[in-house]
Amino acid sequence: MPKTKTVFVCQNCNATSPQWQGKCFQCGSWNSLVEEIIAGPKSSSSSILIPLSPLTLNQIEGKSSQRISCNLLEFDRVLGGGFVSGEVVLLGGEPGIGKSTLILQVGAAFSSCIYVTAEESLFQIKTRANRLGIQSSKMVFLAENNVDSIIATVRNLDLKGEGETLVIIDSIQTVKTDDLSSVPGTVGQVQECARRLIALARDLSVAVVLIGQVTKEGSLAGPKTLEHLVDAVLYLEGDRFLDFRVLRGVKNRFGSVNEIGLFSMQENGLRQIPNPSEELLKDRVTPASGSVLSVIIEGQRPLTVEVQALTTATSFGFPRRTVNGFDYNRLLMLLAVLQKRVNFNFANFDVYLSLSHGFKTNDPALDLAACLVLVSALKNIPLDLKMVALGEVDLLGNIKKVSQNEKRIIEAKRLGFEKILESGNCQTVKEALERSGIL
Repeated sequence: MPKTKTVFVCQNCNATSPQWQGKCFQCGSWNSLVEEIIAGPKSSSSSILIPLSPLTLNQIEGKSSQRISCNLLEFDRVLGGGFVSGEVVLLGGEPGIGKSTLILQVGAAFSSCIYVTAEESLFQIKTRANRLGIQSSKMVFLAENNVDSIIATVRNLDLKGEGETLVIIDSIQTVKTDDLSSVPGTVGQVQECARRLIALARDLSVAVVLIGQVTKEGSLAGPKTLEHLVDAVLYLEGDRFLDFRVLRGVKNRFGSVNEIGLFSMQENGLRQIPNPSEELLKDRVTPASGSVLSVIIEGQRPLTVEVQALTTATSFGFPRRTVNGFDYNRLLMLLAVLQKRVNFNFANFDVYLSLSHGFKTNDPALDLAACLVLVSALKNIPLDLKMVALGEVDLLGNIKKVSQNEKRIIEAKRLGFEKILESGNCQTVKEALERSGIL
């Protein structure tokens, strides 16, 4: 009987080593090598490969591109209009952010759904379903972590040809196959289980959602190749202590990756936010220094967000620079522009810049708003509540026109904001400060 061959695989970068090492030779991570079984060499008597016949575009049979809606318009928006038959979606997010709650609501909208829980008990799932008010008899639940048993169960349900079926795996890091001796969550287990579930989705033409765990660095746990195997990768973002949630697509083979879905966490589940601009601004009622509005673009959707800043005298020789939802290096550049072009010195002040509701974006249209709130906070002068600032600021202190500028202006006017500072009426940051009433 041939001896089983094994290698040690890094759980961080997937590098292999013939023997165990405390430190990965490729990525430098410690204690990340795990032993895994590898396939033996092929027999010399293997059959001769037969040449294949490639097809032209006209010879390829096209399939229907009809989307399967989950009745959550915000979720459908991120996917590009809904699920596609045979699509595999990886949904990630921090613990407690609401992944299981969201996907349970999605599954309840399908004509048939198989929810496989490899982490929680069936009683826990039922408790959550009762809280969400889900009483669908079309959903079936299975507590199992063996991927081969899961696949056999799904095939036994005779779902082939069922166009509106969803299979949910919660989570991919906790399922395993007995063909590998390594524990669940290792590189080999995650990759092999994902490949078998993807083959199941293609064979039965059912949509599959894999719940993915997130590491403390904020990335999906497991091998990076997992994200390459699936058709779409979605992240559910937000502060778990706040009720605002953002569903963001970072990969989508059947749609755009620029769209986001907005939700609010309530007692009875995640509530969709059809008019996000009004929702983000409902608490803004009194004028205060260091606060102004701007309009960003997420996908095809304009969103009005509040930019806030605070400056305090530094207690040490080196002032602090802290951001939340804003690019740190961008803040340093804007502070340099304000000092060089407008003569505002922040060297003796700690600076804090944040977007309200825990929102995160790299949209350069926030540059002008950031400059206004920084000076407003420094001079302790409130800005007009009905004012919106949008524009990119360059190193010369000039305001540049941003992409889809007209769409942003239309959104601001729709919400009743008439005083709009942008490249069309302000050429420089100094001019914008004067028009805002700070100078």
